[in-house]
Order: sequence, then structure tokens, then C-alpha cells
Amino acid sequence: MKQQLFLVFFALAIRHSQAQSSYVAAVVEFYSLGGTFRQNIGKYEDLIADAKSQAAEIIVFPEYGLTTTAVSQSRSLCINVGQEVPALDSNPCLDFNNDTINTEALKRLSCAARNNSIYVVANLIERQFCGPQCAQDNYLIYNSNVAFDANGTLVARYRKFNLYGEPALNTTAETDIAVFTTSFGATFGTFTCMDLLFYNPSVRLVREFGATDIAFPTAWFSELPYLTAVQGQSAWALGLGVNFLGSGYNHPAVGNSGSGIYSGEKGEIVSLMAQQSGTTLLVATVPLNTRRQSRQSRRAKRGAAPPAAFDLLLKNDNLRDYTSAALSAEIGANLTLTHCQADLCCTVDYELESVDAAGEFNYRLVVIDGIVTHDGGHYVNREQVCSVIACAGANTTSCSDDLEFSTYSASTVFKSLSVSGNFSTDLLQPNTLLVPSLAVLRPTEDYNFETNSAASVSQMGLTKSISNLHTFGLFAHDFEPPTASEVNTEGLNQEAPALL
Repeated sequence: MKQQLFLVFFALAIRHSQAQSSYVAAVVEFYSLGGTFRQNIGKYEDLIADAKSQAAEIIVFPEYGLTTTAVSQSRSLCINVGQEVPALDSNPCLDFNNDTINTEALKRLSCAARNNSIYVVANLIERQFCGPQCAQDNYLIYNSNVAFDANGTLVARYRKFNLYGEPALNTTAETDIAVFTTSFGATFGTFTCMDLLFYNPSVRLVREFGATDIAFPTAWFSELPYLTAVQGQSAWALGLGVNFLGSGYNHPAVGNSGSGIYSGEKGEIVSLMAQQSGTTLLVATVPLNTRRQSRQSRRAKRGAAPPAAFDLLLKNDNLRDYTSAALSAEIGANLTLTHCQADLCCTVDYELESVDAAGEFNYRLVVIDGIVTHDGGHYVNREQVCSVIACAGANTTSCSDDLEFSTYSASTVFKSLSVSGNFSTDLLQPNTLLVPSLAVLRPTEDYNFETNSAASVSQMGLTKSISNLHTFGLFAHDFEPPTASEVNTEGLNQEAPALL
């Protein structure tokens, strides 16, 4: 009898230990139906129940999933569907008695969280009445994330600070900081889409407020060569050492796709770069202690079968302020190339196992240490980057050209490849991209990444032979905001907005 009791308690102890070492997360790549706000809420409720049936403890929905991105251009649309978000610790499922459209999403999401005992993070349009003294239409309009705990209580609200191509919306005077700790032991921070490229609030959530996990709603437009959706999400998670739940708005024909679940130590667990319109639920086990846990199994329930051809629209970064140097196509030799810009010197050590005999070899070491702009100069950032890219030609700007012109190939195989540089920041992100799959490499399994702050040298290097390589390098974006005197507003890049 004692032995049986011991075995029971031992089994319970193991189960408790396992429960504390990981959690099950779900993210949704969501195809939003235009003009059908209530139908989209209903689909959210179904997905919440589906995620719970797969043991998920938290689910994240994308930016603009309830409304489509069209509302970002229209104040009247925003006011019509805008939600009146209550104070934190309110429970809309229990507290809201009326069923107006301006509280309906909040109440139904709160009830779905409560009825399924699951944390729910969703993005919505928030309206706040302020009267004619602050707006002609009497409202402040925000792109907001809300988080409900497993009882349906509102535990966090975040209003997007770094808007991008969203003229109908307002921003707060100071950045919101939204952090909540779950019953399963993770401390989540949440921010939205374009915020990923700025120190405030994204990096602050981790470095100042202790977030160990991130809930990230987005309507991302993928951009070559560094910021395709899964590529950017994976790099950020690894660079900051946090778990990352990225939920993407789905409309591949215009460039919207990219969702995934990532470990801060092992990288991508499960991800999706959709090739056609459709809703997909991704579910995976995420380690709470990423330094002790291995990459977990992946599971995905797909909303549509994959198409025969890749058809996701990709945008192109303007690399005019970068410089580069060409790698040699010599096979079987240990080769080294160094290239510098300003105070940053980058070195690539590599050996080629084979090259594509039918195509040109245009891999280049691409470097920047300076100021870059987005959206016609409206957003200004500082970057330090050392990377190897499969370019379209001999010009640095060709390294962001469309994939059909790039020189990546399954026949071009790197037997070894390492990139290093004397960076002045420790906010480095290992940035990788394989094509045409738009998949990413995984640390330890595919490459090693280390930062030696004492020696002011950071390095990443392959651990096995790799083909179809498009981007491989170290990326630091907005690690230190530029001063006003450093920003030259004349002749700034007039590229179209790449991100929402």
C-alpha cells in the first residue's frame, strides 16, 4: 500500500514539475472578412474553443483581425466598431449588461476566455470619448491590444505607439507599458507590429519590466532581405532571449502573412508564411525556462491546403546607405573577407562546398553602421548590421531585389560560414533566411551565436552545410535612437510603407 501511495505521489510530482516547465500556446494566422465584424468575433470564439481542445493555455490573435486593415484609413469606420475598453481588473463577461457593438467584442472575448479557461490576447480598435475640445469627431481612436485571463478579467491593455500608415488613429503622449503574469508562470509583455523595430516599448518590456514572453499581434508586410515576418519575429526572440507568440493578419496577395511560436533559446518552434488566403491555428508547447528545455514538438491545424506555387507579395528594403564587398566563388578553400563602415568592421570566414554552375555567384558581405529611414523619412533608426546576402548583382542595392533575381541556389552549398563584427551594442539579433521557403535557421541545430562584450566581438557560424541561403548575419535595429543633429532630412528615401 505504501509503495502504491509513493508511486501516486511520485507521478503527481512529475506531472506538477512538467506543468511548471512549459505551457501550451496558440497563435492564429487569421483571414479577416471585410464588413462582417460580428462574424469575425464568432470565428474568434470557435478558434478559442479549438485551441482549448488542444490544451492551449493562451491564444493570441492578429492586428486588425476583427475589422480588417481598412479601418486604419477611416475615422468613421473606427468610431463605428471601436470598443470602449474598461479599466484593468474589470470583467466584461460579468460586468457588461448591454450588447452594443461598441462593447460586444470585449464581452464575447471575455466570456470565451472565461468559458474555456484560457488567456486571450486580441487586437481591436478602441474608442475613447473626449469631446470636441480634443477631436472634431469627439473621440480618440487607438490600435489596442487587450489581454484577458482565464476568468475573463481584463489584465492588460496596450495602445500602439509606433503607428505605420494608419492615418485614422491616435497615439498616446507616453508609451503604454503592458505586462501581465499568468497562472502558468510566464510574464507577458505585449506590443504591436511596427513597435518591433523600436526600443520603446518593445525592448523596454524585457529589459526594464521583466517580460519573459511576448504576445505580438501584427499585420506585417514582409520585406527583403531582413524583415520577412517569421525571419523578423525569430530574430527578435533570439536577440532578446524571450519566448515570442506572433499572430499574423492573413492576406498574402497584398503581402500580409507570417505567424509563429518561438523559444528565446532554441528559436522557431512552429511557424507559417502563408501562400494563400485562409485561417490557420498554430499550437505548440513552449518551455518556461528556455535555457534548460529543448525545442518542443510542433502541431498545426491548417485552414486551407497549400497551393502549388508560392504567391506571397514581398517588399524590398532600400539599401542605399549600406556598403558591401563580394565573396569569392572559389570552391574548397578557407576564405576570409573583411569590410567596414564607420566604426563597424565585419568579417566573414567561409568555405564553399559547391556553386551553381548554371547561375552567377553574387553573395556579398553587406554592412551598415548608421542611420536608416522608413516611410519617406517619417521613421528614423540607427542600425548596425553584418550580413551575407544572395544578391541579384554587383550593386549593394541589388541585395534587396525580388527573389526571382537573387542568386541563391540549392546547388550553392556553404560548407562553413561565420560572420563577426565589433558591434557597439549587445542588442544583436541573429538574422537568417532560407529561400524560396522563407524558413529560418535554428540556433545550435544549424548555427551558433555568441556575444563577447569584453572583446567587443560578436559572431555567428554555421554548424553544418547549408544551401538555399539568402540572408545570414547579425542585425541591430534602433539599439540607440539617433540624435536630432544626426538626422539628415534632405533626400530621404521615398519608399512605400512596408509595415503596419
